[in-house]
Amino acid sequence: MRHKIKLCLLLVMMMSAAQTSTGQVVETLVGNLGGRPEALAVAPDGSIYTPMPQLAKVVRITMDGLFSTVIISISLPEGGGFDSQGNYYVSAFNPGTIGKLTPDNIYTPAFATGFSGPTGIIMDTSKGFLYLANYNSNSVSKVNLSDSSTTFFTSSGLINGPDGFAFDDEGNLYLANFNNSAINKISSTGVVSHFVTFPGTGIGYITFAKGSIYVAGLGNNKIYKVTPQGDTSTVAGTGQTGYLDGPALSAQFNRPNGIAASITGDTIFIGDTFNQKIRMLILSGVGINTINSSIPERFSLRQNYPNPFNPSTEIVFSIPVKSNVSLKIYNTNGQEMKTLVEETVRPGNYKVTYTSEGLPSGVYFYSLKADGYSETKKMILVK
Repeated sequence: MRHKIKLCLLLVMMMSAAQTSTGQVVETLVGNLGGRPEALAVAPDGSIYTPMPQLAKVVRITMDGLFSTVIISISLPEGGGFDSQGNYYVSAFNPGTIGKLTPDNIYTPAFATGFSGPTGIIMDTSKGFLYLANYNSNSVSKVNLSDSSTTFFTSSGLINGPDGFAFDDEGNLYLANFNNSAINKISSTGVVSHFVTFPGTGIGYITFAKGSIYVAGLGNNKIYKVTPQGDTSTVAGTGQTGYLDGPALSAQFNRPNGIAASITGDTIFIGDTFNQKIRMLILSGVGINTINSSIPERFSLRQNYPNPFNPSTEIVFSIPVKSNVSLKIYNTNGQEMKTLVEETVRPGNYKVTYTSEGLPSGVYFYSLKADGYSETKKMILVK
């Protein structure tokens, strides 16, 4: 598709047409990491792990915006991912290894070896292995999680500087090319086919959420969304280099590279590389994030903070058992104004970030319902 000028022009026109108001917002989770983040991976407890190649370490970031170092003295760490037991695997570009960090913080620096510039990692835990992108050899390896044995999976002329992976809901595997801004689709037998190409010079990692692939447009400071049909749109970023939160299409980035979806898929975390920040693309103006992995004893709904607020506020609630959860906002007449959560939620403590859209100043109520539990609290919007 790269050599078909008409198709490329059509793609650019489709992207431009798609840049309309979405109601989505960009916020900053961590204001200064002190170094450049690489790939992002979300842990079972909702925290984020990211390698920092320049500092030869990996850091863990909580939803409170706090971060700490979990791995040190690792040469050029790039990609990472978690298995179902909470083990974290990280690729080291040079010397070409994969390290393994257990939940007890026991680190094995050479869990698997012999790779050619390893970058992106993605888990297929149901089958007991991970996929690894080899940047230097334009190939993909498979690593057995039980014994660290490695096998060749695929290589193709379509693979050009492979970086990040994503699985869709149907189990299809996608691989992003850094060098030519293309995403390829890989079958279960390793057959590679072209999926879509983006304008600009270079894309970073990719992730899957809410039925679409989200792409870090490193070369042109944008975040893209791609449907399973290959329809592409810009969801965040003006394309101008900078740093600006707010409405997603007015936001500014500086070389966004790492990207990962929250456990619930309502928030897309972005590694804003040159700004040395972790940003959040909150889908539909609402983001639901796991605060910690502890299981609460009872249902609860806390008072929103800040209150009064403008334009954003946070609502924290606790779910002791897997439940069908509804969290909605009403006006003083009892009219439903916004649905914040309407889904099945696992046990845990959650935080919802709500950004008001088009509501006037006044008193509102937010109500949580979950398997027979119901509680309502008041909040005040002041503009």
